[in-house]
Amino acid sequence: MTQFARTKLLLEGFDGAPGVNIFNWCGFAHGDITQAFVNDFHETLDASITALGAGLYAAGVTWTIDPVATVHEVDTGDLIGVFTDEGGPYTATGSGDGAESRATQMGIRWNTNDFRYGRRVAGRTFFGPVASDAIDTDGKIAAGVRTSVGPAFEGLYDGLASRLIVWSRPTTLHPVGSYADVTGLTVAPVPFTLRGRNR
Repeated sequence: MTQFARTKLLLEGFDGAPGVNIFNWCGFAHGDITQAFVNDFHETLDASITALGAGLYAAGVTWTIDPVATVHEVDTGDLIGVFTDEGGPYTATGSGDGAESRATQMGIRWNTNDFRYGRRVAGRTFFGPVASDAIDTDGKIAAGVRTSVGPAFEGLYDGLASRLIVWSRPTTLHPVGSYADVTGLTVAPVPFTLRGRNR
């Protein structure tokens, strides 16, 4: 595979906004990115988030799939193309309770079967801000929420369609970028509170 696409999930309506989740993905059978693949992936991403329900997001939090998907070289990360989704718009607003949770994120680890440089390749997304009723009284993500995430996101790493990857950017030590197919996910039991770096 020589290229991959990048889709952004734009987040508004919470303390510290705006936020963004970035999803790197490849076309079916690792083929070149096409308009059809962009339409398919954005529709699947929307279906995945919709399956979790608006109640998972804190009230007032708005998410929108950026209709523009960028295409990049795997080896370098260089931008080589742009597609605009022909579907959508894909957007919704959270309806969950608890203003105190508006900076609280659910950590999702994207698992792969690849090992590089002595470590298993994995990615991470901080999903949210989540509603307070997604968090148990012990401060952990509710078990029912954790078990619902896997089935909701299965379509994003279906081997028979466009699928999520973990892209490793080139570094001084490893100057060629690489990718690994996502094969599953793990939800962290403890939520995260993200803070800005400039304080």
